[in-house]
Amino acid sequence: MVSAAVMHGLAHAAHSLVAESIGDDDIAWVQLRSELGTNVRVEGHTVRRTFRGQGSHDALQ
Repeated sequence: MVSAAVMHGLAHAAHSLVAESIGDDDIAWVQLRSELGTNVRVEGHTVRRTFRGQGSHDALQ
């Protein structure tokens, strides 16, 4: 359990840095929620679909 806690801390720090670099709070929030182990697999999948949809919509414009 200690190694899991350490890995979680490192992953959280890494995602925080990546989130600042990308500047995408929503994606960072989904990643953080999935790290915490809450019911995010469905939410994360939905959000990813939404982002994909927005990307396609932007590309069409």
